[in-house]
Amino acid sequence: MKNFLFTITALMCCYLPASAQHDSNESPTAALTVANWNDLAHWEDWQQHRRATFQADADKWPLPLHQRYRVLVKSLSGQPVRNCTVQLLDNSGEALWLSQTNALGQAELWCKKDKKAEAIRVYFQEQAYTVDSPQPFEKGVNHFSIPAACQPPAGIDVFALVDATHSMRDEFDAVIRALAKSQEKARETTPDFKIQSMLFRDYGERFLTLPIELAGEAGKRDFRWQAAGGGNEMEPIDTALMVAIQSHNWRPEADARLLLFFTDAIPKTDKGAAERLAKALKLASAAGITIVPVACSGLTQEGEFLLRSLAMATYAPYAFLTDGGSQGDIHRRPAITGEMEEQSLDTWLIGLIQSLSNVSDCPEASPLAQQAPSPAIRCYPNPASEQARLQLPVAISRLSVRNSLGQVVYQEAALAAGMHTLDVRSWAPGAYWLELEEEGVMQVERLVVGR
Repeated sequence: MKNFLFTITALMCCYLPASAQHDSNESPTAALTVANWNDLAHWEDWQQHRRATFQADADKWPLPLHQRYRVLVKSLSGQPVRNCTVQLLDNSGEALWLSQTNALGQAELWCKKDKKAEAIRVYFQEQAYTVDSPQPFEKGVNHFSIPAACQPPAGIDVFALVDATHSMRDEFDAVIRALAKSQEKARETTPDFKIQSMLFRDYGERFLTLPIELAGEAGKRDFRWQAAGGGNEMEPIDTALMVAIQSHNWRPEADARLLLFFTDAIPKTDKGAAERLAKALKLASAAGITIVPVACSGLTQEGEFLLRSLAMATYAPYAFLTDGGSQGDIHRRPAITGEMEEQSLDTWLIGLIQSLSNVSDCPEASPLAQQAPSPAIRCYPNPASEQARLQLPVAISRLSVRNSLGQVVYQEAALAAGMHTLDVRSWAPGAYWLELEEEGVMQVERLVVGR
């Protein structure tokens, strides 16, 4: 009977939530420590590590992150301009990469080795500004000075994507507690702060993705909030990222759009895996979403390469859990030669969110920056479902229509002044930019197609 009672007691302890098993004298949110590293700020070091350590991984995952271009956009008064759409173009006008400027007015653009960048184009308030023959990062920054008014703070969006497979069981509860605590603190100090969280597992499990609401008390959780399932170290990371990027209602006017990504896995390596991951990267960059990966225990060298690539592609640091905390298995040290500061996970999360929300208010009675005059061009109805009418006050030499990925979906040369009709029935729903050129001057109109 004693043996039976001992067995029952042991089993009950095994199934208690991790929060209930915690030592009452231990701070649960201090159970995990984290450090971070910015490869963009140590570019030469990264390139050396890529050749010496990650070459086989780079060959396996041919992501388009070879040639690097940095852009800085400021107003005529010298203030950074955020949420400008930035395109890296080839000689045919096709977009090699798209991004959005961050709160510092900066953006990173990328392309493959075999591509040649001919221009960088910046869109802001339906105006386009172009720099031809852009210089790569090694030679300097591509500067833009544009007419723009002061941009007051507009809040930040945060999305936490957490791997909930069985291999995360040693850190999962502590990650959830740290996210909940940082959410509460951020709401106290950061105006207009919005956060959403989602768990992901593997195909065939109880769920593939599961949106959750982080409660203040870790004990008040859905029974599904636990690390379980998953067969091996490969998970549908590309699918989870696409869901997070496309399903969340990211605000285009926000000061920052932050995607926190906690995982210890690599993507499934089936056919087309590299292409799907590259697509997720491009979509995140085009939407101005900063992906900050947080590597958990068990991550392989291949996983480190991929997560650091995610971070660089979206202008973010690479973060990783360390052995300084009291929870989690042994953490593999990344291929980094510099010194890094360790912090508790919740402290680091709060600091990251506050740094992104550090946007100055516009001074009262500040004069608006002078705006460029716009020709009396009309495009209606807007949104359009079948046809859109384009009224031109003067003739133009070329009309180009681009989708949200920068791809040219329609082009026509030499349009006379007057009324023109665009058939948009074959265009996918979404936003399009009409580029109207005449004598080297470009006017941009935005058209939304809906059904």
